[in-house]
Amino acid sequence: MPATSQRKSAAAEVVAHLVTEFPTAPALTLAKRAYREHPELWPNLEACRSAFRGQLGVMGEKKRKQTPDKKHYRKPRPAGWTDVIPEALVQLGEWKAVEVPGPHRALILSDVHLPYHSMEALQLALEYGEKRKPTLILLNGDLFDFYAISRWETNPKMRDFPAEVRAGKFFLGGLRKRFPKARIIFREGNHEERWEKYLRLKAPDLLGLPDFEWESVYGLEEFRIERIGDKRPVRLGELNTLHGHEYVFAISNPVNPARGLFLRAKCHALCGHFHQPAQHSEKNVEQKLVTTWSTGCLCDLTPEYRPLNPWGHGFAFVEIGKDGSFAVDNLRIVNGKVW
Repeated sequence: MPATSQRKSAAAEVVAHLVTEFPTAPALTLAKRAYREHPELWPNLEACRSAFRGQLGVMGEKKRKQTPDKKHYRKPRPAGWTDVIPEALVQLGEWKAVEVPGPHRALILSDVHLPYHSMEALQLALEYGEKRKPTLILLNGDLFDFYAISRWETNPKMRDFPAEVRAGKFFLGGLRKRFPKARIIFREGNHEERWEKYLRLKAPDLLGLPDFEWESVYGLEEFRIERIGDKRPVRLGELNTLHGHEYVFAISNPVNPARGLFLRAKCHALCGHFHQPAQHSEKNVEQKLVTTWSTGCLCDLTPEYRPLNPWGHGFAFVEIGKDGSFAVDNLRIVNGKVW
């Protein structure tokens, strides 16, 4: 076989091999590889590219008819940039509100910040709950403070993370003993989110290991407590409950945090996070009355980092009907009494 024929035969084998191995690769991409590995088979890159285009049948109708082997033909692609959508890293439809239909009697506790809690306020809230026999307890975020792993500047004298964990587990165990039959839902607040943020920054290799998830460390499964994360609302009938940090800093205090929540949620809603008991009601254009609430906290009211503040102790109790209707008691704790 003459040298020219041998070269053409070898070039054809290389082209056929690459288009078979990479059936969706562009002709230029295949040509660059072939020419890099076998420069002796073509006079230049463009000649190599033409060989691939001919094999793929994208050099026009005349050339397509002249090519004997048509098994690698593909539909000609438009010139220039084409919109190719890559595979998504997330799955649609996974994020949604947690629906809790009635009937239920729900005790809602927010912003306890263990172990920097108010002993008196927390005890009063639990005693009130016992009297009304809740079937549901919603721990509405920031039950734990996670002070020692905060990214904010903290007082080294107050950093004792093992003590924080012990206090948290002790409280959860006592809560389950006090309310043995109640459904307990623990919705993450911004302070619980400190755990994963800490791991991301300080120990990323531990992310995803079940034993290092905070709910495992605190024994939520042992105490039959459900965890809700991802900033998902919990719908108690027609009442949407949030911790309050879900809108980042968008819920400002134009009058009070309940009005700030109304301006964002635009539906019946209740949140904590701001440590201020408040309520706001307005009618919409359909003449439907919409009410929002923010609950008080159960933590120390004069912390080192912010001793002057508008905070107040409080919690909520919500009656949810089978039809989704609800009634909210947004309770305050003042001078050792629940109001």
